[in-house]
Amino acid sequence: MSSEFESLLEQPISPETETLLLPDRPIAKRLCYNLKKQLSGNSDSGISVGEYDLTILALSKLLTPSAYKIIERPISFSEYLEKRRQSFRWLIDLWNKYYEIRWGGGNVLESNDHDCDFRHDLLSAILTSTGILSREETFRSRGIDWDGFQEDQISPALRELNRVRYSTVAKVITYEGAKGSIERLSEKGLTTAIYIGVFDLDHEGHKGTAARAKRNLGPHSKLFCAVVDKKLSILQKGKEPTRDLDRRMANMSMVKGIDRVFPIVLPDSVQSLEDTGEYFLKVHEELAPHVRIVGNPTTIDTGLWEVYQKTCRQANVLLVYNDELKPVSTTSEINRIRGI
Repeated sequence: MSSEFESLLEQPISPETETLLLPDRPIAKRLCYNLKKQLSGNSDSGISVGEYDLTILALSKLLTPSAYKIIERPISFSEYLEKRRQSFRWLIDLWNKYYEIRWGGGNVLESNDHDCDFRHDLLSAILTSTGILSREETFRSRGIDWDGFQEDQISPALRELNRVRYSTVAKVITYEGAKGSIERLSEKGLTTAIYIGVFDLDHEGHKGTAARAKRNLGPHSKLFCAVVDKKLSILQKGKEPTRDLDRRMANMSMVKGIDRVFPIVLPDSVQSLEDTGEYFLKVHEELAPHVRIVGNPTTIDTGLWEVYQKTCRQANVLLVYNDELKPVSTTSEINRIRGI
């Protein structure tokens, strides 16, 4: 090797190249640390760019379009659960094939067992980064002792995907606390979801959506409830909520399925509905949850529903709605109680 070439290899990566390689979106960042966990250092290039290995960055760039495809449109709770089951079964089949080739007597020289293993790792990273499966669930797809699944073991394993223990009372935290918690949980491979609203009246619509969301998200997930201050209600409905922010947060902390509750206080710069759209895009990008939970779309104003879709798409968040819920409106419920 010539000294000139050796000198070239020793040159630091230029700032322009580093900017091009480093993850610039929440989903790209999640892909990086999920790939690192899935590959367990087996694909380290030895070349670092920022805090990431060059191979991890390259794979992240390669997988990002597939991840975008998964979260590009809203899906119902039913579709979400079906995607979870289908994805888990895909991973089981991949690992079973790998195990059979590698350890079951197959001809390793004629069959590429590493292809199955590597595809399992890449698919696992995509599914964990998009909130379809937790990292624990992707590891579980390899079998208890990583020796695959027998056919009679698959159905019980699929049922475990939505077997959860509900929190009795959710912990009330700050916005910054929620931001830090979501980041830490995501890095650990858990699925994080956010349920946003004014929640003036904690009716059966809210309770049903939270409970079903938690069940579908699975045991390795955390559901955060963001309670917005009165300004949002004034801008959307032209009136203040009947209950103050602290009481609304306390009420939602007792709703089955919710793990954490925190406030969102709109700044003075938000003066119109258009401003709220821009502000909530920033909120979604800052918090970077995997999933945004909403109720029945038939209770959401058409223009607002379009804003939800655009916000989640731009922030790389999967929008999941409650398709089984009987439409319930907080305003109509309050008017009914008041006899209006």
